[in-house]
Amino acid sequence: MQLSFKEESVLTLKQANEQYRDRAKTLEEELSAKGAQIDLMVEEMQRKEDEIEQVYLQKEGRAPSTYMIEIAQLREDNRRLMEMLRCTKEFKDFSGFVDDSGGEVHFLEGATRPKTELPSNA
Repeated sequence: MQLSFKEESVLTLKQANEQYRDRAKTLEEELSAKGAQIDLMVEEMQRKEDEIEQVYLQKEGRAPSTYMIEIAQLREDNRRLMEMLRCTKEFKDFSGFVDDSGGEVHFLEGATRPKTELPSNA
């Protein structure tokens, strides 16, 4: 009697395990399909962004190479300005900050330092 009950339990567990494996396989297939779908959507989005950029450039009447030349010139101008600032007492530390940040420093419109009250020596 007890052996029959254990065999039944084992059979029930095997069936449940098989159902879970089938479900896991189905979920893995669905996940793989979703991943492929996401990859396609990312590619399509990149193509659309490129199309938008081309339309904008055509509207402006400028070739993409013109922008690349302009950007290169602006980077060179910034490098020369940082060299000039590095030689001044006031901005010597700032130029070090720019170097440490890899040149990725941006001006934020309206950003101000917090005002602090310093005790007077009077």
